Parts: sequence; structure tokens; C-alpha cells
Amino acid sequence: MARANITEATDVLDRMVAHWRERMGESFAVGDRKLADLAALRDQIAAAVQEYDTALEVANEKKAARDALLKQADAERANYRRQVAIAKGTRSSEYRTIPEPAKPKPRSKGSPPTA
Repeated sequence: MARANITEATDVLDRMVAHWRERMGESFAVGDRKLADLAALRDQIAAAVQEYDTALEVANEKKAARDALLKQADAERANYRRQVAIAKGTRSSEYRTIPEPAKPKPRSKGSPPTA
């Protein structure tokens, strides 16, 4: 659910709770649901949104750390390759056997559409 929809939903619940409390009173019920049930739902949504936002922030921090490590690993690989080339030459078996990252596989075009 998009952030605008979450904000709108919680805003509507806030206004419903206020309306229920001010206009209908605590004793009013909708089926077996009471005002306290609606207020509890609103609070549960707010807690879930906060928990999600916190988890997302942590995940973004971990992703940034992972990306930095991957960038460092790529720099180390490139530096190693350069140093082997300097020490042994680019025609040496040591240089030619340096592991390379996997090259992306070309996408197959698939079968042509039939009419």
C-alpha cells in the first residue's frame, strides 16, 4: 500500500474514532464492534506502520553496507588483476587464469509472435 493510502486510511480512522466518540457515544455499537475496537485497530495500524518503517530503515542501512563491500571487492579484484599484469605480464598463464566476474547472459529473443 502506498504511503498516501496509509496516511489517508489512518486519518479516516482517526476521524471515525473522533466522530464515534463525540456524536455516537461509547455505548454505540456496529454489530459486535465497539468504539474501543475501532480505536484498537487504529493503534495497531500505527504500530505496524512504525515497525515497518523501522525495519525498512535497517534494511536500507544493511543494503548500503553490502553495496560498499561489493564495491570494495570489485576494486580489490581490479587491483589484483593490474598487479599480476605488472608482475607477470598479460600473456602469462597467471594473468590468463585470473577469475573473472560472470558476464551477463544475453537475453534470448524468444519465439516470434504468431498471427
